[in-house]
Amino acid sequence: PDDASYIALYQQWIEAGFADLIDIEMRIGAPAVDRLVAQAHRRHIAVILSYHDFQATPDNADMLQRLTWQEAHGADILNIAVMPKTPHDVSRLSDVTWQMRQRSDRPLLTMAMGGLGAVTRMSGEIFGSNLTFGTLDEASAPGQLEVQALDQAMSTLHKANAS
Repeated sequence: PDDASYIALYQQWIEAGFADLIDIEMRIGAPAVDRLVAQAHRRHIAVILSYHDFQATPDNADMLQRLTWQEAHGADILNIAVMPKTPHDVSRLSDVTWQMRQRSDRPLLTMAMGGLGAVTRMSGEIFGSNLTFGTLDEASAPGQLEVQALDQAMSTLHKANAS
């Protein structure tokens, strides 16, 4: 939908009070984000501010700037998802996640999409990401892993980290 329809829909959802948590795309711009975040917080609804790049992985400074912007605009959870073209892109996202973790105590949700990025869905917490996504059926984004496989991989990492 266009931005005006998107904003109107979110305003209706917030006022209806059906959600405890909503995910707002930061692409709609600061004025609209600020209005929706304030409206949600008045209704005691937590907000994820999100940035998705389905084409590439921005440079590190850009990713850090976007996460910092989200925090400055009232996000309860900071979120960035990018499309890596190389293993180095995956490594850079992990580095940005670690850098942001040093700057902020807000929950982070960072991931690289697609097959190359699948590792970030399993190991993101090592670098400071607090959440991940798995699928029960059909994936909603490239590279999402089936929840049982994701749980098994994460359990293996947790056991290795505990020893």
